[in-house]
Amino acid sequence: MIDHNKVDYLQSLQPEDEHEALFAHIRSYAVEHNVPIMEEDGLQLVLDLMDAAKAEDVLEIGSAIGYSALRFALSGRMKRRVQTIERDEVRAQKARTNISAADAEEWVKIYEGDALQADHFAISPSSFDVLFIDAAKGAYQAFFDHYAPCVKPGGLIITDNVLFRGYAEAPEKAPKRWRSMAKKVHAYNRELAANTAYTTTFHAVGDGVAVSQKD
Repeated sequence: MIDHNKVDYLQSLQPEDEHEALFAHIRSYAVEHNVPIMEEDGLQLVLDLMDAAKAEDVLEIGSAIGYSALRFALSGRMKRRVQTIERDEVRAQKARTNISAADAEEWVKIYEGDALQADHFAISPSSFDVLFIDAAKGAYQAFFDHYAPCVKPGGLIITDNVLFRGYAEAPEKAPKRWRSMAKKVHAYNRELAANTAYTTTFHAVGDGVAVSQKD
């Protein structure tokens, strides 16, 4: 659960963002409509990593209502081109509305559909500096395997929610309705840690962020 008092405080410490009124509106909408969006401390970490890597092209799996895509595109030290995929029709339409409100169509392009059936999106190998995974947690490994070839050598694959409400460490302790998902996130984390083609670090911010650099 996002502590919006904390978010507002942290935002007050950042240089003024011309889009902050819109971002605040999107955060309020997310609370009202129970739409999960990235927590601020995790988001700031990702922005810092993108800035450090001088990332210009980002592919996001899981747009929701466009909040993180807009932040990636507009809130760093440089603007970035973001392509983002969302399978929920209602959320995709809201994301389009938010992208338009930010006058960011030049920077953020949204595709609607199942990300695992997205070959028609014409995404080329080694074309992105960053792959950001924040969609169906049970499919994290499938997303990684499907889209890793799209990341340039030396690029980053960043995965949100790898703590999964704190249950990924010990899935057997998760409530029954979340136990299967917790097991899948647990297995995904172990696979990331063991994958020698990537150097992965895990960060205890937000709901957990994994950063995998492609060798």
